[in-house]
Amino acid sequence: MGSLWSSIPAIRSWLPPGRSPSQETRRCDAFTTNVFLDRFARDMTFQTAKVQTMNITDWDSFHSVFAETMGFPEFYGRNMDAWIDCMTGFDDGMTRFAVPPGELFHLEVADTKDFARRVPEIFQAFIECAAFVNWRRVEQGERPVLSLILL
Repeated sequence: MGSLWSSIPAIRSWLPPGRSPSQETRRCDAFTTNVFLDRFARDMTFQTAKVQTMNITDWDSFHSVFAETMGFPEFYGRNMDAWIDCMTGFDDGMTRFAVPPGELFHLEVADTKDFARRVPEIFQAFIECAAFVNWRRVEQGERPVLSLILL
């Protein structure tokens, strides 16, 4: 199965020669995310929140943890489309954090290895959707807003 990166030509072009997302999805996604942020995050300031992933065991708990940590609105749809909308809308009041234009939000993700081992499909969706948040903003002519720090 390919990753989100294979559908984004601008991102795919930043991979090192001879590598493709389908060959080393996780490695390339991590590499590409770092390159993506490096190119856009220079001179940006940032805020930080830490997500405790120990209680994420299924989709319901994933959405509960993020809704609580990020302060999503009461009408949060508890699906990944709604997650993307909330995480894209830092400047729209969709989270408890107000991130002014041009600033970067650092999301520290605790116990990443255990999170990825325990619920790999949720972890992969989380990584891809986080990347999509930034891609969507760039496509709209805005700067990326989300930086993942995998602890």
